[in-house]
Amino acid sequence: VMTRFMQLCPDSVGSAVMIDPVSLMVLHPKLLHNFVYRRSPLRSSDNIHKDILVSLVASEITIAETMCRKFWWHIFMTWPQLLPPSTIIVLSALDRLVPMPEVTSLLSK
Repeated sequence: VMTRFMQLCPDSVGSAVMIDPVSLMVLHPKLLHNFVYRRSPLRSSDNIHKDILVSLVASEITIAETMCRKFWWHIFMTWPQLLPPSTIIVLSALDRLVPMPEVTSLLSK
């Protein structure tokens, strides 16, 4: 939502805070692969319900088809040059979707 708002009304956004911003890596092949194809090992009984739910959602046929064939990736990409100067981006080293090293590299350019 914030990406589209920044694209359509850039003068209305003075600053932004992004937490594990998927929209920065929309065009990166690892994002789709990590969501649709990658299965995480069961780490502990605390996360088993979450892991099962994520696996079921990602493998559901209409969601997988939409993500792989019908999603307009280029529209929802947040380009770093469009970010307001005072943007804060928070990254998690344990995020299974957003590859932190690639985001860091993209933002440092």
